[in-house]
Amino acid sequence: MKFSTLIILPLSILCVPVNNRGKPSNRQSRTKSSTGAAYFMTNDPKGNSIVINRIQNDGKLAFSKTIQTQGNGAGGFDTNSNDTVGPDGLFSQDSVVVGNNFLFAANAGSNSISTFQINKNDPTKLQFLNVVPSGGDFPVALTFSSKLG
Repeated sequence: MKFSTLIILPLSILCVPVNNRGKPSNRQSRTKSSTGAAYFMTNDPKGNSIVINRIQNDGKLAFSKTIQTQGNGAGGFDTNSNDTVGPDGLFSQDSVVVGNNFLFAANAGSNSISTFQINKNDPTKLQFLNVVPSGGDFPVALTFSSKLG
């Protein structure tokens, strides 16, 4: 069974399927209860979070937990009131990126990037490492390259 590397949901921005080795995957590896994890970002202007879901053997997602990015999302924008109205799931693509057992998240509302380490044995376990300035205003997309290190 194959998974798409991009799934848009109403309250989320991006799904990054990851196999049990913490690497993006389009193939399932068989374990007893889980084949990996899918990560979504809330983009909440009051406090951005990563939503972590287990990918079960049947391909269905099962909620695991959320972890704060220590930054703020951008949220939706109401043109009538000129104010943010909450998370906007269609705001950007590639705002959550996985590479080399790390997850990176763009915090557009606080102009920062959060970094997490993905547990190699259980990709539903993220460890917050740091949050750094993005170097620009309103970051909404990220790119990762293992060749630039």
